[in-house]
Amino acid sequence: VKHPQHFFPHLPVYWKEVLEPYFGPMEQFGDFTIGYRGSAQFIVARDTIRSRPHSLYQDLYTWTMTTPMDDFWSSRMLEYTWHVLFDIETFPLLR
Repeated sequence: VKHPQHFFPHLPVYWKEVLEPYFGPMEQFGDFTIGYRGSAQFIVARDTIRSRPHSLYQDLYTWTMTTPMDDFWSSRMLEYTWHVLFDIETFPLLR
């Protein structure tokens, strides 16, 4: 099984810069891109959104607006991590 960085070489950079302070090292999640089709549309409960610190959303916004990463790649970083951000409690059970 290939690690997600094989298919998305920018993923470790994005994770380290934005998500690691909130969720820890990316390696603990294995390949969370297998069987997941990235998408900009998803359903998430209001309580789940509010359960994350406001600073996470600020960091996501700042990174999105300031990253030197090409838009093609930066958008995929978000699309392929929404399920990790908003379903982290059940996500490890799905692997």
